[in-house]
Amino acid sequence: MKTKVFLACITLTLLHNELKSQSALVPVNSDYQHLIRRLEIRSGAFSPYFHSGVQPISRQALGYYIDSFDVSAYALSGRDYANLEYLQHDNPDWTVAGMAKTRKPILKYFYKNDAAMVSYQDNDFEIFANPIWGVSAAKETFKDPVLANNRILGSNNRGFELRGSICKKIGFYSYTTEHIQIAPIHVRQYVSQNQFFPAASLTKQLKPGQYSFFQTRGYLTFSPVKPVMLQFGQDRNFIGDGYRSMFLSDFGKDYLFLKMNTKVWRINYMNLFAQGIDYKRRNDSILSDKKYIAMHHLSINVTRNLNVGLSEFILFDRRDSLGRDMGFDPNYLNPVVFYRAIEHGLNSSDNAIIAGNFKWNFMKHFSLYGQLLLDELKVKEYTNNRGWWGNKNAFQVGLHYIDAFGINHLDLQYEFNRVTPYTFSHFKRSQNHIHMNQPMAHPLGANFNENVMIVRFQPTKKLFITSTAIFAIKGLDSDTAVWGGDIIHNSYLKAEREYGNFTTQGVKQILSIVDFNASYMLFHNIFLEANVQYRYSNIEEAYKNKTVYLQNHAENWWFYIGLRLNIPRNTQFF
Repeated sequence: MKTKVFLACITLTLLHNELKSQSALVPVNSDYQHLIRRLEIRSGAFSPYFHSGVQPISRQALGYYIDSFDVSAYALSGRDYANLEYLQHDNPDWTVAGMAKTRKPILKYFYKNDAAMVSYQDNDFEIFANPIWGVSAAKETFKDPVLANNRILGSNNRGFELRGSICKKIGFYSYTTEHIQIAPIHVRQYVSQNQFFPAASLTKQLKPGQYSFFQTRGYLTFSPVKPVMLQFGQDRNFIGDGYRSMFLSDFGKDYLFLKMNTKVWRINYMNLFAQGIDYKRRNDSILSDKKYIAMHHLSINVTRNLNVGLSEFILFDRRDSLGRDMGFDPNYLNPVVFYRAIEHGLNSSDNAIIAGNFKWNFMKHFSLYGQLLLDELKVKEYTNNRGWWGNKNAFQVGLHYIDAFGINHLDLQYEFNRVTPYTFSHFKRSQNHIHMNQPMAHPLGANFNENVMIVRFQPTKKLFITSTAIFAIKGLDSDTAVWGGDIIHNSYLKAEREYGNFTTQGVKQILSIVDFNASYMLFHNIFLEANVQYRYSNIEEAYKNKTVYLQNHAENWWFYIGLRLNIPRNTQFF
């Protein structure tokens, strides 16, 4: 029923309106996004074509922004010009320089431009197709009294992506990859606990520690009127300006959705109607239960360098007395209604969440940003400050500092994230803020404090160096006590106590991750890279639950080298 509603909305729109210019979107990619963020901070003004805190961004809007960027107004270095040129050549269908950039093709047909191995363009149709390939070899060293001290890791990822448009009116995108991963110990524990490799669907274990899975994404975009873009398909979204998102992140698996994005003046208004999966461990031949999400996000550029946003979520399922799925509730399809009022009027038990965010770029070197999410709101309980279990909230504050200390392309970032116990959970586990047993916001779930520090340095036009340090304290649940940290397997009905709760309560885990990556772009979107990562996890007592055993002390090192073609670097550590 839900799919029929989506298709009906699309069909009516197509019949009623003449479609405007439209394109595919830039896949969510933190390194790519950082190049765009630098331009906004450096110019002292936000882009008039898109809101960078709502991702993914339209290639058309990005192309207009790159072409209109006034290079004469700023003291740009050779590396700045190289990055601008990279963005232009990566969007040849929407930038003047990209269209003008042609080269002698290989064997007459391949790489007519930098952005695609195979491409075709005329007035009615254009398509860009690329292979996707990533291979790496790694060695893991860890200290554990039971497990062996050394292990060889590796990955082999291959597939393809294609994008294009029909008459510049309908955009399309398709992405399919097969992954074979020999994973480090903490990822193996994650898969054992949740049955999925991070950001993947059903995962097949080929041998202990070796996994195989697919990733597929695809969608159509079209525009009934100039300010409105509709997108229907399978993908991920990200809201925010930080390394993490407290609302909606790209950590978990992609999902089916219909999205309407309206950009008018300084206002960007996004509606998202999505279908998730409430996966349960059971016979593989039985179709997994569905869950649904209705969300809207209003983003306003109050001034040329100050942005504020407001979001509202409803997570729900609809099953009758016989357990049959009744599909997406049409009451939530209204794009301009206050969802909490609808939820109250339906006398439902749906999970309602509200959130806000801001970003302030200043002095052409700094960007201060933050998010606040409220999963439960009783003003009296907040003012009483008695640690009520229902004081569920998530908080983020961060700062970008580009060209730090006068050093060209030395960019620093600090971010603090806190999520209180039981946040993102509900009395019905099916209405927790998860999809396919993976969090849809922060990968640590709830009940933690986290500090993130990132150093990015681009010493040459082709070399990118990134160092990331993460320090977190998390409160874990166990078999006998639910302290609000596990949002995947538990509901808040199992809360240990009504009052006296605090962040990081329960079985305390100290987590430290330090990652160093050096990537050299051999050719357009072909990177040779080397990586070193250290991960330390200490749990204050022997920890055990029903699905996984975690060593109370684990210390891991791994080193890898790899080559990746048209595939982003993994930046979501957990």
